[in-house]
Amino acid sequence: MAKKKAIIHRYDNLPDILAVEKNGCSEVYKRSRDDDFELVIVVPTTRARTQKAVVADAASRQYRPPRARPWPGRPDAYPVRVDVRNVRYTTLSKVRDAMKKAGESWAAAWVIKSVMLEENDLF
Repeated sequence: MAKKKAIIHRYDNLPDILAVEKNGCSEVYKRSRDDDFELVIVVPTTRARTQKAVVADAASRQYRPPRARPWPGRPDAYPVRVDVRNVRYTTLSKVRDAMKKAGESWAAAWVIKSVMLEENDLF
């Protein structure tokens, strides 16, 4: 399988992770420098107290929406959006393992990360 470029966002609560599918997008505070990704991955922070993660196909590049969508866990107005489709669920452990296999570090404090991953390693 070929590697795909993924943009990974961290969310602080399970309701917002689950809302990615309902809202058809991922919204974040900060824009990534890279804009040529194929996958959007949303992983939980420790604060979220879950292992559930989302993997979706990118349906747009990053952009500033005219109005933020309502998010159940943190109804903030996030300034950056990526539209998604074909949402699938996986676990934080599988995303970490896929990153490790790809030679990427999980260790640093990051909000958004762009990585090349094998999609099959995520499930």
